[in-house]
Amino acid sequence: NEMSMETSNIGNPPAQIGQCIKSLFEGTETLDTTCHTCRQTTSKPEVFWCIILQLQSLFNTLEDCLQYYIAPETMSLTTNNAFECSNCGKGQDATRTRHISKQPEIMIFQFSRFSFDLNTHQGTKNRKLVEIPSQLDLDIYTQNSSKSSNTIKKFFCP
Repeated sequence: NEMSMETSNIGNPPAQIGQCIKSLFEGTETLDTTCHTCRQTTSKPEVFWCIILQLQSLFNTLEDCLQYYIAPETMSLTTNNAFECSNCGKGQDATRTRHISKQPEIMIFQFSRFSFDLNTHQGTKNRKLVEIPSQLDLDIYTQNSSKSSNTIKKFFCP
């Protein structure tokens, strides 16, 4: 009595479970890149399951890390980090911003604590403690920062 591969669900969760997990944990962020030459803005949505936050020495709170996460980033020809502008047809200097465009029901933040020093070839771990509030209003990290939606998240830290 052989079991065919088509009828076997071993190792594959039913689609309903996958949809449930997706609806709880999947969010979308939008990257807006504006060319410095022609001023055209390109928007690119990206799905996330976890937001990875850089932990810098000056950051003391989760809000500090989130502000850095959404801060404008300069893309430059001089640093080999140019933006390929579809309107100009070549690499250009640009500014990129990001915002959360669809919040998941359960948002996961991960702190990037490791860095590598190219001069000493040593890796180091940042052991700094980060203050995490019991609640966080995520409106300021979204594109539409109106208070019309209920975006206050409560944190559960193990």
